[in-house]
Amino acid sequence: MNKSLNKFNMDFCDKYNYPVEIKEHIIEITRLFSSFDNVLSVILMGSTARGEFSYKVSENHLILFSDYEFFLIIKRRFYKEEEIRLQKQLLKYEKNLSFNSPLFHISVGREMVDKIMKLPKIIRNYEMKQNGIVLYGLDLMYQLPDISLENLDYKDLNSLIYKRLRHILFFIPKDMSFYLQDCPEAAILDYILTRNALELTTVFLPYQNILLPSYRERVHYVLDNLRESPSFMQWFHDDIRSVLELSLAVKENKIINVDRKDLYLKIIVLYLDIITFLRRENKLVFNEWPKGRNEIIKLYRMFIEICYKAGIGKAISWLFLKKKETVLNVLLSMHVALKNRLTGEKDEENIVSAYKNLKALYPLRSIKKEGDFVEQWLKLRDVFNILWARWF
Repeated sequence: MNKSLNKFNMDFCDKYNYPVEIKEHIIEITRLFSSFDNVLSVILMGSTARGEFSYKVSENHLILFSDYEFFLIIKRRFYKEEEIRLQKQLLKYEKNLSFNSPLFHISVGREMVDKIMKLPKIIRNYEMKQNGIVLYGLDLMYQLPDISLENLDYKDLNSLIYKRLRHILFFIPKDMSFYLQDCPEAAILDYILTRNALELTTVFLPYQNILLPSYRERVHYVLDNLRESPSFMQWFHDDIRSVLELSLAVKENKIINVDRKDLYLKIIVLYLDIITFLRRENKLVFNEWPKGRNEIIKLYRMFIEICYKAGIGKAISWLFLKKKETVLNVLLSMHVALKNRLTGEKDEENIVSAYKNLKALYPLRSIKKEGDFVEQWLKLRDVFNILWARWF
C-alpha cells in the first residue's frame, strides 16, 4: 500500500527516548530532502532507526558517535543544480554537527523507484527493509528486495571483517597507550572498540543459518544460546561472552568503565577466531572485482598510474592481485604485531609481512623499514590510510 506521509514521522524518537536534539537534527535533514520534487520517499536506516544510536551528553552538549543514515527513493536523477544544493547543505549540517562529534557523518543512499526491487542483496539492505522507518513520502518498503540466508551476498558480508579491523586500526592512539583519561578521545575509543566488536555477530550468525537485523537481537541470541549450549560458539575463545555484553552496553549508552587495552586484545583474538573459522570452511572470499561505477573508475585510474610509473608488467600483476584479501592480511599483520607488543612478545614476522603486502597493494609508494617498532607501525598505518582513501 502506497501510504503517503505529508508530515514527518518522528514517533521513533519518543519510542527510543532520543534527546530532543537528535529529533531536531533529523527533522531538519528530512525537510531538506522533502524540498526536492523528485524525492518520493525518505527512509531512515541504520542504528538510529533500530534504537541503537550511540551518543553521550557531556558538559551540556551532545556527542554523536553513530551516523545518521538515510535512503532516498527518487523518481528521477537530481539535476546538476539540485545535486550541488543538496551536497552543499548536507556538508553544512555535517560540519555543524561534527564540531563536538568527530566520528559523526551523514550517509545518504539513493535509487530510482523503478530499480529499488533490484537493490543488491547485502546485509545493509536487509537491515533497511527490516528496520527502516519511512520519515516522509510514500511507503515503498514493500518494493525493497526480500533478502534471506539463501540469497544474501556472503562476499559482501565478509568485507565487514576488514572494514572493522581498519576502523579500529585508524583510532589506535599514536603512543599506543589505551589508558586515556576521562576525555572525548577516551569515549571515542570506547565506542570504536565496542561497536566494531559487535560486528562479529553480524558476520558469524548467517553462517550458522541465523539472520537477524540488529546488534541487540544478534547479541541476545548468542548469549542465550551460549547458556543453553556452550559449544554453540566453539570457534571462539571464552571471552566472547564478556566482550559482547560489554560492547552492547556501551553501544546502548550505558555508563561503564572500559579496560581498553584488555578489550582490544580480546577483540583481536576474536577476529582471528572468526577468520580461522571462515578459512577452514573455505568461505573467506570477497568481491574482488569492482561492482559499481565509482569502484571501476578508481581501479582504472590506479591501473593507468601504475602503468605510467612502474610499467605494464607491475600494473597487470597489481590488477589481478586479490586486493581485498591482501588488505585483510595487512590489517591482520599490524593488529597481531601490536597485540604481541602489548603483551610483551617479540614479533618481527608480522611487521615484515605487513610491509610486503602493503608494497604489493601500493607499488607506487616507497615504504622503507626504518626506526623502532612504534615508528615502523605508525608509518605502515599512515601509508595504509592513504591507500584506503584512494581505493576504498
